[in-house]
Amino acid sequence: MPESPLTKIVDFHKELLSMQRLGLPMELGFEGPPNALGSQLEQIQRRLALRIERQGDLIQAIASDPDLPKPYRSALSTWVQCEHPTEVLDQLSAAASARRDLHGQMGIALIGPLILVVVVYFGLISLCLVVAPRLEAIYAQMWLPVSGSLRLVGMLRDAMPIWVPGVPVLAILAIVWWSLRRGRSRFGWLFGGRRYFKSLQTAAYARHVAALLDVGCSTGKALASVGPLPLQSHDLGGELATANVYLSTAEEIGQQVPPDDPTIAALPPMLRWGLVGQLDGQSRSQVLREVAAIYSDAATSQARRWRVVLPMLLSGGIGGLLVLAYGLGLMLPYVDLLYKIATQITE
Repeated sequence: MPESPLTKIVDFHKELLSMQRLGLPMELGFEGPPNALGSQLEQIQRRLALRIERQGDLIQAIASDPDLPKPYRSALSTWVQCEHPTEVLDQLSAAASARRDLHGQMGIALIGPLILVVVVYFGLISLCLVVAPRLEAIYAQMWLPVSGSLRLVGMLRDAMPIWVPGVPVLAILAIVWWSLRRGRSRFGWLFGGRRYFKSLQTAAYARHVAALLDVGCSTGKALASVGPLPLQSHDLGGELATANVYLSTAEEIGQQVPPDDPTIAALPPMLRWGLVGQLDGQSRSQVLREVAAIYSDAATSQARRWRVVLPMLLSGGIGGLLVLAYGLGLMLPYVDLLYKIATQITE
């Protein structure tokens, strides 16, 4: 009895739900909370079943559904055609795992500055409640006008009902927000963050296409099934979609596309070469896997630099500024006092 076209979709959804129960990160492109994944997959399954009844072809039904998220569509297309579907699951979680790991690394890097914030917080409280009153008493006993730096400390003391409870509340809210952002942070603001995720997504995309080529798909059919390269760039979205359609149709009409064709200029250089370059006897799937390895190594190298540089910058930069501010707040009133005493003596 032939296997129903929906069987592979059902199996794919079971694997996704199993990965979710195990806590494995996935990059599916769905909106909403993670616990809504089951209902979202059921809706997609019913919708695809109707399309299969009308069109009679599973691949065509997947490609013609405009509401499927791009990462999900790419993974499902590869799953139903690939001989080794477990490879699809590894590719599906690659970018999400990297994002979660980077989120954890940055969280560890923030521990040092957080400790310094706590130390400075209690130091400022002691400065306002212990040191400042003694200095004010000394100024009063010596009939000296209060210095500007001590007046600033007094203003800080007057504002204690605001910042003493406010700082812990803000810190707790920041920690909760950071925890909730786990697996969803894009780090576009981080130096090299866009390049890091671009490398990861390009590597996963190249492996997707290579997996389809291994089972006998042509390059054009593989690109049509996988869809455009899902980079985190709103500016390149249209150009990447155009490049995908252009490469998908070029092979059907027998057109040779050179690597420097401006229509595909939005694609990363190595991926562009892997898709249309001269192979010198190698299979295109093998070349694409080598391209994927290059981009994966680039992302790993970038993450390794962050593991070293981020703690240094955060601890040295943020921590240094906090310690400097506390030191100035503590020492300037004493310096002003000594200066005024010395001025009176010389007079």
